[in-house]
Amino acid sequence: SSSARGGTGDAAQLLVRGVERLETALAACAARPAQAKLLGRAYARVALDGTRDVQTALAGLLLPDRETGMMVAPPTWSEELDEIVEALARFSDASLERIRAVLVREAPDAAAVADALVAAGVATSASEAVDQLKGIASDADELTALYATEDPDAADVLAACRRLDLASQAPPLVDLRVVSFNDDDATAPQNNNNNNNNAPEQQQRPLALKAAPESSSSSSTLEAVQIPDQFKCPITLEVMEEPVFLFTQSGRSFERAALMHWLDLHPTVDPLTNEEHGVLLEYAPNRVLKEVIALWLEERGLAWADLRSSPGVPQRRSLQPSAAAAADVLTPLSSSSEDADHSMFEARGRALEARFPGIGGTVHRLSTVFDEDTRGRAAVDLLKAMEEMETEEGEPAARAVADAGGVPLLVVLMAAASQRVKEAAATALCRVARRPRENRPLIVNARGIPACVRILDPANRETDLARQAAAGVLQHIACYSMQYKVAIANAGAIPHLVHVLAEPDPTVASDDTKADAARCLWSIAVNDQKKICIANAGAIPHLVKLVGREDGAISVREAAAGALQNLAANNSDNKAAIIAAGAVEPLIKLLSGSNTNAPVVETARETAAGALQNLAKHNETNKSALIEAGVLPPLIATLADPRASNRSQRTSARAIENLVWSSNEDNRKAVIDAGAVPVLCAKLADVHADPEVRQASAEALKVLTPTPKIRSKVARALGSTHYLMTPSERDVENIITATLRRRRSNTP
Repeated sequence: SSSARGGTGDAAQLLVRGVERLETALAACAARPAQAKLLGRAYARVALDGTRDVQTALAGLLLPDRETGMMVAPPTWSEELDEIVEALARFSDASLERIRAVLVREAPDAAAVADALVAAGVATSASEAVDQLKGIASDADELTALYATEDPDAADVLAACRRLDLASQAPPLVDLRVVSFNDDDATAPQNNNNNNNNAPEQQQRPLALKAAPESSSSSSTLEAVQIPDQFKCPITLEVMEEPVFLFTQSGRSFERAALMHWLDLHPTVDPLTNEEHGVLLEYAPNRVLKEVIALWLEERGLAWADLRSSPGVPQRRSLQPSAAAAADVLTPLSSSSEDADHSMFEARGRALEARFPGIGGTVHRLSTVFDEDTRGRAAVDLLKAMEEMETEEGEPAARAVADAGGVPLLVVLMAAASQRVKEAAATALCRVARRPRENRPLIVNARGIPACVRILDPANRETDLARQAAAGVLQHIACYSMQYKVAIANAGAIPHLVHVLAEPDPTVASDDTKADAARCLWSIAVNDQKKICIANAGAIPHLVKLVGREDGAISVREAAAGALQNLAANNSDNKAAIIAAGAVEPLIKLLSGSNTNAPVVETARETAAGALQNLAKHNETNKSALIEAGVLPPLIATLADPRASNRSQRTSARAIENLVWSSNEDNRKAVIDAGAVPVLCAKLADVHADPEVRQASAEALKVLTPTPKIRSKVARALGSTHYLMTPSERDVENIITATLRRRRSNTP
């Protein structure tokens, strides 16, 4: 329901309405069972209608998944809804008719009605039943308007409640403040049968209820009220105004402000049990408890202000985020002595260091129990330790940090006030995300995506190093799965990544930062929906500009070309926008001007060829523009270059095929005149070449042989000279297929 409250569809509104009806009914039945008994038929109807609304809404609703952000079908919750119907239907049993029969007499007896409610089990005593009847009588008009349509007899029952003489049945005011008795107290209960054996029992139960002095003042009334423990926040010890439920095994609710402050300081620690969970704790509003507390206050004629100003109720303590307030307010109720806690915590640190030498002790100092300075120094030390311990693969140190529980602690530190601490935490997390891949779900579960998005937000004015690390973390997470790509986009990362690409000041966004941002967009653009979002965010002109920066780092040009490659795939609008932005010339320069002695430059050539391949696919206008811009010579040269990678050669061959496929004769003639046929034949005939490169060359040749002259040329180049006449197109296809089937000989 909380996920659907922001929706505007019919299913979302129906779900919210159905859940609210069920919550209101359950809260009313919990706070005033006698009312539920008297209106049992109405509540049973509400339960059926409400569950029907919820089930109907769930059948036509998609909600965002909390971890991935993808739209998924919600669970049916059929068992839970059946339990609600069964719980509310219990009030509409045989005893309902007996109670109504007593109530609707011409002169109903309040005592008889109260006894009937006690017998039905909805009140523990006659005085409690009378107290509930008073509340029903006072709310009779409102209840009639709510439930008259659900139960035709509800109006008669509520009118009978108003006719009851409840004043004469009012119980004596009892002070529920617990007081102790001593031997000199004249009002203490006496028991002549007590002996010495009963003395210990009396010492264990020295408490009793005492009549309150008569007074009409508000303070006397408040002092006569015993507040249920379930209504009090374990942190502030006050009645909760905005209760929220914490998702831990303790199962307790807390005041929202107090819990938020606690989690700001200790985001992985249960405030009730002091248990370290290793992940960021989450909470949700407890609306049912809030309704129950409101009804409880209403029945007693009290308000929140009365409770906060009462001498008998603890005053709300400061919730300002200061060290003094944290020491005063945010102390778990179940914690032991400070010395015991300290020794136990130190033992945990020693155990971590023994298990993960060089890493465990540093991760231990990242815990939120320490102050930010200590945690900041630990983050810097951890980064140094990872740099020293990393092997060529880089896995041992990163795996140790994750296994020691350091991921959520690093995520928390990314919100630190110190820029140095923030940079160290983000950089360390980037190293953890790089490898092994299994670390990336841990970062997502620890809310690492929103933490990185906050750092990338230009409004926060973070340093270039912090932005680079955050973009790197998102890039590694995006490479893990399609769900994580969508989650990053849904978290609002795309506009911030585009802003990094557009930043002109290198001190704010260096080339390395822009490269990581472009790689992240490169990965997200695999999703057909999100590539539209990237284009709408204005990324294409900035990516084209980065590809054309000949004075820029080659890593930036490579990443930008890769992003353009995925943006152009299967999207005609993006292809047109890329061509219009002037991407052809810089992509051709990147493809032809690379120094193949450097591996990173070879990857740049791969991405440039991939972008040109996608731009030429299924778009006649783009094909002509690419050929006119001179794309054929560098493609053919890359295919013939023995130093080029298999991916570069394969992509170049497919780009040539796309330029000719379903194209006009002018484009086919331009490809043939550029000398593509001999190079393709040579690559196909080379049994030592990569199989995928040979396959791509074969497919390109099949679309290049419509004329007899070209067919004869291809047949001779592939070694087929037994044709007396010009081979047909089928003959050439058979020759190409036979050549492709040749395998490398095993003979030395």
